[in-house]
Amino acid sequence: MWKNYSGYTITEILIAFSIWCLLSLTLVPVSTALLKQQKEAAASVLAYQLLKEELERFVFEKKKTNGQVERQGMMFELVWGKEGQFAELCVLSDENAEQKVCGYIYEQ
Repeated sequence: MWKNYSGYTITEILIAFSIWCLLSLTLVPVSTALLKQQKEAAASVLAYQLLKEELERFVFEKKKTNGQVERQGMMFELVWGKEGQFAELCVLSDENAEQKVCGYIYEQ
């Protein structure tokens, strides 16, 4: 009966293809979500580094940088403000619009 068996049947091929499709349909959204999270985390780390550097520059050199700053291919916006006796610096990321990193420093 199986003497001239020379390959897979169409049923086996369809089952294998459907399993492959189900796996790819579940893995593609998960991988894109992970990549987006990784990019947002990198932007957050760079925003905190930029905040620290600019606050240190203000303490030691009394210089304030306003406007757009580019770091490692990502754009950040520096916004200085004043809250009472404190200078406020907020760093806004273009990668993650709702993320706002702010720091305060005593201004004499």
